[in-house]
Amino acid sequence: MVREDARMTPIRFGTDGWRGIIADDFTRENVGRVARAVACALHALGTAGLGVAVGYDRRFLSDRMGCHVAETMAAAGVPVTLASSAVTTPAVSVCVVDGGYAAGVMVTASHNPSEYNGIKIKSAVGGSASEEYVARIAACVDQPTPQRPAAAVEQADVAGAYTERILALHAGESPARPLRVVVDSMHGSASGVGGSVLRQMGHDVVEMRTSANPSFGGVFPEPIPPHIAMLQRSVVAEGADLGVALDGDGDRIGAVTADGEFFSPHRILCVMALSSLRSGASGRVVKTVSTTGMLDRIGERFGAGVTTTPIGFKHVAREIARGDVLVGGEESGGLWAPGYIPERDGIRIAVILAGIVSGLERPLHEEWAAAAREFGAWEYLRRDLTVPVDARPRIEAAARAVATVGDTPVTRVDTTDGVKLVRDDGYWLMFRFSGTEPLLRLYAEAPSAAMCAGLLDDAEELVRSAQR
Repeated sequence: MVREDARMTPIRFGTDGWRGIIADDFTRENVGRVARAVACALHALGTAGLGVAVGYDRRFLSDRMGCHVAETMAAAGVPVTLASSAVTTPAVSVCVVDGGYAAGVMVTASHNPSEYNGIKIKSAVGGSASEEYVARIAACVDQPTPQRPAAAVEQADVAGAYTERILALHAGESPARPLRVVVDSMHGSASGVGGSVLRQMGHDVVEMRTSANPSFGGVFPEPIPPHIAMLQRSVVAEGADLGVALDGDGDRIGAVTADGEFFSPHRILCVMALSSLRSGASGRVVKTVSTTGMLDRIGERFGAGVTTTPIGFKHVAREIARGDVLVGGEESGGLWAPGYIPERDGIRIAVILAGIVSGLERPLHEEWAAAAREFGAWEYLRRDLTVPVDARPRIEAAARAVATVGDTPVTRVDTTDGVKLVRDDGYWLMFRFSGTEPLLRLYAEAPSAAMCAGLLDDAEELVRSAQR
C-alpha cells in the first residue's frame, strides 16, 4: 500500500507496519505523517476519543520519535497515553486492551538491523492491525486531518503494568523444579523485564546483554544463530537448564538447550503443542506456511486440526479470533498460547517453556530427540539474499517450474505466501520476498541440516540463473 506525493518520500506499509532506514526513510517528518494518518483514520472510524497507547523501544531516536508520535496525535485531537520508558511491543498491546484504547502505536523495527526503525500499529484487541485497518491508515497519509481541539498526553508505567499482568496470568503456578535460566535480551526493550518475570516465577535467572545499545552489539536483534552465539556459550558455561533469547522489541523468542544447541521457534511450538495435547487439551494448531511440517504429523497423531496461514502474525491472530486454537505461531519466533490477547509475546512464551522444561524427566534436548524418533527428524534452515526488485517475477516463475527438491519429485506447489515446493514426505523448499526488507528469503525443511543446506544451495543457483 502506498500513498505518494511528488515532494515527499512515499510511505509503504509492509507485513507489520511501516519501517525504513533511519535518516533516510525514517525521519521526523515521515514519522509525523504516519502519526497524522493514524489520527485521521481513527477520526474516520469514530474511535479517536478512546485514545491511543504509544510506546517505543531502545533503538536510536526511538524515545524521541515516540514523543513526536504522541504530540502529533494529541495535536490532532487524539488522547495519548505514552510509556514512561522503553517497553516491549506486547506491553503496549496489553496497555491497549486493559486501558480500552482505540489502538496502539509502537516505535520499533523489531528484529531488523540497527539502521532501521519503524512503527507497528496495534488494534483495539491488542493484536496486529488487519490488512484492512492498515489500508485505511495508508489511505489517510497526507490527507487533511479533521480539525479537533488538542488532546492531552499522559505518561504511564506501561512496563510495570505489563509485568503485573503476566504474573497475574500465571498466578498460582510454580515450576515442578526451579530451573537455571539464562535470559538474553539482546540489548532490546525486554531487558530486565523478562528476567524479572522468570525470577518471580521461581527460577534462578542469569541475565545478559541488558544494557541499552542502539547498535545491538554489532548483531541483529533477532533470536536466531549466529546472533545468539554468546547465549549458547553462556548456557553451557553457567550450567543452565535453558537459555532464552528475546528480540529487539520482545515479541519474538528463540531458545537454547542445556548442551548449547539452538532450540528454534518451530521446536518450541511443537513442544507446546505436545505438552497441551498429552495433557488432554484440544483445539487447532495454527501455523504460518513457513513453519515446520512436524506440527502436521503431531496433529494427525492426536486428531487435532492444523490450520496454515500466510506469513505474518496478523494472520495467526485472525485465526485466534475465530476460536478453538490450542497453540499458534510463526517460524520467526512469534508464538501464542491460550488465555492471552491475540498477540505474540516472547516473555510469556518463555514462562510457558520454562514451565514445560521444569516438568520434564530429562533435559530438553533429550526430550526433543525422543520426539524426533516418534514424529520424524525435522531440520530447518533459512537463508536471506539481496536481489533486485525487478528480478522478482523471473525468480518466482523459475521457482514454480521446479520439478524436484533434492532429487525427490514435488507433489504440491503451495502459493499461500511465496512459492513452497512440497514433497510427498512433507519436506519442502520455499521462496518468499520479505514484506519489510529488500530481501528474498529461502527456507528449507528436511531430515538433516546438511540436506537443508544442499536444498538452499540449489535454490541460490536457481536465483542466480533467473537473474542472468
